[in-house]
Amino acid sequence: MTVTTVPNQGKGAALKRVEAGRRLFPAFWFNEATCSPGLDALGWYEKYDEARNIGLGPEHDWSSHGADAFGLISVAYEEPRKQPVYVTPDLRWVV
Repeated sequence: MTVTTVPNQGKGAALKRVEAGRRLFPAFWFNEATCSPGLDALGWYEKYDEARNIGLGPEHDWSSHGADAFGLISVAYEEPRKQPVYVTPDLRWVV
């Protein structure tokens, strides 16, 4: 397993994780049966003021660890590079 250390994101890191998670969320596939607690954590993480129609940011509660992990994965995610296709040269004609 390859481990990557992600540097401290600094001030506003929680909101950066939320935005990165929102950006990448449509690309993820989830197993509903096994991922429902994690999806609940994502849905609960950022508090929302419906009267003012704005997000209030995350709260540190039961959803924090799961949602932060998902957000940090989203921040650190890099699109996979396509591996070059190497063709083995046909050496049958070489003497």
